[in-house]
Amino acid sequence: MTGPTTPQPLQYSFMKASPSSSPDLPLPVTQPPTSCPPGDRLERTSGGQFRSGHSGNPNGRPRSESTALRLQMAEHAEGVLHAVLEAALSGDMAAAKMILDRLVPPLRPHAESVLIPLDTPAGPAATAEATLAAAVTGKIPPDAAMQLLSATASLTRIIETAELQARLEALERAVTPPKSGQTKRP
Repeated sequence: MTGPTTPQPLQYSFMKASPSSSPDLPLPVTQPPTSCPPGDRLERTSGGQFRSGHSGNPNGRPRSESTALRLQMAEHAEGVLHAVLEAALSGDMAAAKMILDRLVPPLRPHAESVLIPLDTPAGPAATAEATLAAAVTGKIPPDAAMQLLSATASLTRIIETAELQARLEALERAVTPPKSGQTKRP
């Protein structure tokens, strides 16, 4: 059994790799570190990236200290849980808050459905006017009106984009000469 190997620092060469690269930037020499098995090379492309199937870190990511710390914490988790529960039951508000924050999800706003009377072929402008009228008269809450107006504005931008695209395509068809054997369409 051998002892742990220390990683070798990358060696740098200040030679120019290609005419397009800067001579001032150091380029790594493609020599395998001592931890690589003999015969393995850090194969790189001409752009300096590792070739497919050749890792620049053959030993993988080193284990961090947090893994050992998490294992220690897991061993004592049950005792900590009992201590926090006992503190909460004896009146410690910070411990009670910590437990409740984990058990009860925060309340989220819940909007009720609203009905706004509109003419059958209502466009975005008529929808916005009806939404504002409903908010002013108190039929819908102001926050619901803001959400509906925002949705109406988004719908308006979508409609404008679709109309502009159709107009642009029609102009391109009108300007582009027909290919041989085709008749020009309006």
